[in-house]
Amino acid sequence: RTYIKHFSFVLRYYFLYHAVLIYIYTGVRCNELLYLKKENLHLDEQYFEVVKSKTDSGIRIVPIADIIVPFFKYFCDKSQSQWVITAEYGGRLADSWYRKQQQSVLTSLSMKHTTHEARHTCITQMTIHNVNESVIKEIVGHKSAQSFTERVYTHIYLKTKIDAVNTIHT
Repeated sequence: RTYIKHFSFVLRYYFLYHAVLIYIYTGVRCNELLYLKKENLHLDEQYFEVVKSKTDSGIRIVPIADIIVPFFKYFCDKSQSQWVITAEYGGRLADSWYRKQQQSVLTSLSMKHTTHEARHTCITQMTIHNVNESVIKEIVGHKSAQSFTERVYTHIYLKTKIDAVNTIHT
């Protein structure tokens, strides 16, 4: 019985495991992912466009690590609406509902974390793996923290960004 209860719980919240890994591998803010529309997701090229963000610097191209491409496919296949990640009724997931569900899962696993900590993990892992600081800032939308030279003269290719997020799991 314990196994059945455990597996029922896992299946019910399966999407949260995928979402948390997406947060870790992309460094996006919670609402940046929840507001992602299918039209802004480009799986063949492994990136998505953040078109709604907390800051102007947050409007950006986000690379998708190889390991999380299937998670995006899972969400797109499941979704019957314009949103990549949807509620059961097909609408966009509310930030407050998502955070409550995530907290429930983490509590059941005896973990105390927030969605924002995944952003810290993303940045920390890329730093540990010696990813160039300018690349990290561009991936996570910290362009305002870039120097004038970085903002004006540095143009980082998508492949460089994908390579950067692929270092996270190594």
